[in-house]
Amino acid sequence: MRLCRFSSVALGMQLTFSMKIVAILLTLSCGFLSAAPELRLSTASIGPVYIASGQNGSTQTVGVTNIGDGVLSLSASANVPWLTPSIGASNAVQIALATSTLASGQYTGIVTVQAPGAIDAPQNISVSVQIGSTIPNSLDLY
Repeated sequence: MRLCRFSSVALGMQLTFSMKIVAILLTLSCGFLSAAPELRLSTASIGPVYIASGQNGSTQTVGVTNIGDGVLSLSASANVPWLTPSIGASNAVQIALATSTLASGQYTGIVTVQAPGAIDAPQNISVSVQIGSTIPNSLDLY
């Protein structure tokens, strides 16, 4: 987007009581106005993802869109060791689920997507997994 600004300066000279020469100088200064990038995620939560005990879950993908101007410079991090985020093709966030060592149960982690200088950044993606079945391994009948 181009932004231009006009300013004027009036110079005057008094010749007689009734005569005045006035010169108006117009200056035009132009510069470029650039808006910031704006981060938009396709979803803020994943799951629950059901995963068999002893297995890793399939990689999950979250789309990223820049709904502003400029360029997004993305990075991602996780708050738990079983989530491994990376930035993939076309700025999508790829989240690997390294769940093979987790015991049966439900787990939740957070992936934080950073985009320095972007509006609405950072943003979080909540990831929920269910390891093993929700059906108990055994029942005690009395």
